[in-house]
This record gives sequence, C-alpha cells and structure tokens, in this order.
Amino acid sequence: QIWERLGMRPVGFWTTPIGEAEGSELTYLLAWKSFDDREQRWGAFQADPTWKQVKAESEEGGFLVAGIRNQLLAPTDFSALG
Repeated sequence: QIWERLGMRPVGFWTTPIGEAEGSELTYLLAWKSFDDREQRWGAFQADPTWKQVKAESEEGGFLVAGIRNQLLAPTDFSALG
C-alpha cells in the first residue's frame, strides 16, 4: 500500500527455491520511468513516516533482513520487458 501510494510499480516478487540462498532470499523488481523517477520515489519511500513505523515495528525482535543488494537493470533491445 505504501508503494502504491507513492506511485512505485512492482513488476514481480520471487523466492529462491534452489541455490546458495535457498529458502532465505526474496528478490523483487520495480519499474521506473527514469533514473530520476527512481531517485525521487525511492527517496520518498525511505523518508515515509508510515514505512519508518512499519519497519521499526517489524524489527522489534531483531533485524529481518541480513543484507540488501540493490541493482539497476537496463533492458536489452530484445527484452520482452523493454
């Protein structure tokens, strides 16, 4: 709901059933209109009071996330998502 309110567009969410991170990894892909759009919306998300409250409450018993990897991807000319 926070992402929707801030105009963020999730493309999909995946777990890792096989591999090094089996059962412990969540990957998601967000679509952006541009790099500037990403900077503005991600910054607004990080500063959002509702997100800060939800995050703090979810981490009362300890961190839920061991690590975060952030990548920006550019579609190729032959990508179905281009």
